[in-house]
Amino acid sequence: MYLQHGQARFHVVANMVDDGHHGQELFMKLTAITDRFLTVSRSFLGAVPADLMLHDAMRAQRSVCQMHPQSKSARAFSALASTASRWPVPVIASGRLEFFVERLLGHDNLVPSEVSA
Repeated sequence: MYLQHGQARFHVVANMVDDGHHGQELFMKLTAITDRFLTVSRSFLGAVPADLMLHDAMRAQRSVCQMHPQSKSARAFSALASTASRWPVPVIASGRLEFFVERLLGHDNLVPSEVSA
């Protein structure tokens, strides 16, 4: 994303870690490596713990949030979704990452005046 699209700001999610502490440790290792090679900004968004309910949902090819909404991993995904839902939607897509985010959020058919309303 940085080299091909010039995107220099990243939110990092540590996936399938033992706990939030291990997610933070993984983020710090990633930061140490990327600091040596890239000029990018990173922020630790959170961690999704590996749990048996997540593996069960993966085997069933279903969302852990639907199958096991009270599991640790489902609660982590819900918290991440809540955080991302508060991010501002770009008013005008540049055709790069903003376009992807608009499509992901289902705002690809909005005109700029509808987005700000």
